[in-house]
Amino acid sequence: MAKIFVPAALNGISKGLDFIEDTLKQYRLNRKEVQEALLLSEESMVRLINNAPDGEELHISVKRRRGLCMIKLSAPGSELSQESGAGLGLDLNNSDLGRDGEEIIRSLLLHAYADKIYHIRKGSYNFIEITAGAPERVFAIRTVISLVAALIAGLLLNLILPDTAKQMLDTYVLIPIENIFINCLKLITGPMVFFSIISAFSQYASFSDPGRVSLKVLGGYLCTSVIAIAVGWIAFRLTKPGMIGQLAAFASQAVPLSADQQPSFLATLIGIVPANIVEPFINMNMVQLIFLALLCGVAMGRAGEHSATLRHATDALCALCSKATSLLVGVIPIATFASTVSMLLNIGGKILLSLAEMVGAVLLGSALMIAVYCLVIGIVGRLNPVLFLRKYTPLIKEVFVLGSGANAIPKTIRFCKNALGISPRVYSFSIPFGAVANMDGNCIYLTVVGLFLARMCGVELFSNNILPLIFTILVLSVGAPTAPGSALLCLTVLLGQMGVSLPAVSIIFGVNAVMEMLQAVSNTTGDIAISLTVAKSEGLLDTEVYHNRSAHK
Repeated sequence: MAKIFVPAALNGISKGLDFIEDTLKQYRLNRKEVQEALLLSEESMVRLINNAPDGEELHISVKRRRGLCMIKLSAPGSELSQESGAGLGLDLNNSDLGRDGEEIIRSLLLHAYADKIYHIRKGSYNFIEITAGAPERVFAIRTVISLVAALIAGLLLNLILPDTAKQMLDTYVLIPIENIFINCLKLITGPMVFFSIISAFSQYASFSDPGRVSLKVLGGYLCTSVIAIAVGWIAFRLTKPGMIGQLAAFASQAVPLSADQQPSFLATLIGIVPANIVEPFINMNMVQLIFLALLCGVAMGRAGEHSATLRHATDALCALCSKATSLLVGVIPIATFASTVSMLLNIGGKILLSLAEMVGAVLLGSALMIAVYCLVIGIVGRLNPVLFLRKYTPLIKEVFVLGSGANAIPKTIRFCKNALGISPRVYSFSIPFGAVANMDGNCIYLTVVGLFLARMCGVELFSNNILPLIFTILVLSVGAPTAPGSALLCLTVLLGQMGVSLPAVSIIFGVNAVMEMLQAVSNTTGDIAISLTVAKSEGLLDTEVYHNRSAHK
């Protein structure tokens, strides 16, 4: 571990950043990871220095842990305020939104990076810990390694163990691990979804006068989210992944209702509204929980002088749930190993073909959605979509590797400015807001995977289920947490509403990381496409930059 002490003053920032940069390069982080870490470090150092008494020192340490680099900053002083400057190196000059809009954007940016920045106060000291590197990539690598190891172990155990030994291993080792992890999912899903939705919609409700550009962006995001659900359904119908009832024994807890047992549309509509505030949490009724969160989120944004206090409290609870989610995601490789071996012992290798078909359906949905974005750019924006794709292709690779649209915000903004010529009046709102509230990739993922697991468990969906499912997917796409693995939590919400047994979700642990990378590509592409179209319609696009084939990101 490397350490340094610098003056807790503005002249100490440069020395501290040089130390962090040199240390991260020694730990072999790539240039882009180093730049992102420096941006977050600079923002954090300014916050610490602004709260430190004169003459004090800023403590900086960097160490490598589990494939990532942890930057720890600490200084004495008063407690850090909730305000934060725009020190992420992003242009927030958005006159369409005004002062309140800029504060909301900054809050959205901090929310997007919440999984990389951790703040705590001990005694008279403020501590900030920053994760440098790509947690999503490390997580994906670990999951893939766990999946490969599970495939080898499962095949070998099937060959060498007698049936009695395989049953004992499954009953006393593998299934308990799966059940513990699934119980943890149940424990965190309700609070995580509830506070994330409140946080997202309270920010949206805070716009007193969002302006025409912002309204066009929000309208575009809503339209593409609805289209993404339809695209996910089309991709599923075209590929029909999995076999009907293949998981009937594995997901024996699933009890599908017949057509006669299905509630009427009117009863379903009335059932969305809970009779009291406690019932949705006790019964884990996710539709009612989402409605309650929406109500609280919109009301919070209109609570007058108490709005800021309530938002800070909600954001703190959301951050707590996000950290708990990150801890839970950290053990997904273990759950992946246990669930994959258990599947191979009970179902055999045919399940792997079904999973490959499911990933193919998500991939097809992502490709179809990019085609939709090209149509939007060509028809609505009246721009050449082929030129857009040529410029955007290199960024697709980077976003896929990052596995997160939120982590790609700086790259996306630079691409919008330098390669496309979009005005900061558009991208300074559309990109940060879209990274946390426009999740077209999540819509495709939830639709395809939800229908896949319903098909595998033999659960039939009826017309009365469709509108509530669309409503749930739309709300989850807006209020989904940005932490890695959060899509899995959203999926558990959807499965409960579809009548699919939650243990069935364990079969996708091994391939979930790959699908989240595909989600990130769709999410980011949608943000850029809508930004480009809105900029063109408002005369805020530099067409010379857009048509310049040599313009770089």
